[in-house]
Amino acid sequence: MPNSDKKTPHIVNNDLYESLIAENKTLRKKLIEVSAVGATMMFHTHRSDCINFTRDFLKSLVSVGHEVKVQDLQSMYQDGYDLASKPSVLEQFHSSR
Repeated sequence: MPNSDKKTPHIVNNDLYESLIAENKTLRKKLIEVSAVGATMMFHTHRSDCINFTRDFLKSLVSVGHEVKVQDLQSMYQDGYDLASKPSVLEQFHSSR
């Protein structure tokens, strides 16, 4: 017998929902980029700390390391900083009310 006290979630504002999905995708993409570069740099500067990295992971680090340029790093971190420091979709939504 279902519990009648449980509330069923429903979407109140579809535009806000779509904006949150888009923001989440952007944040995840940027996190993947920054994490890949960070892991690559860790491998090159603290190799002994990377003893548990798998072979496939090490291969991916090598491929990332060959493709990354200093200018790419600077713009990647600047993009990440700009993204992290701007108001979130929810903050924008609440301030517009």
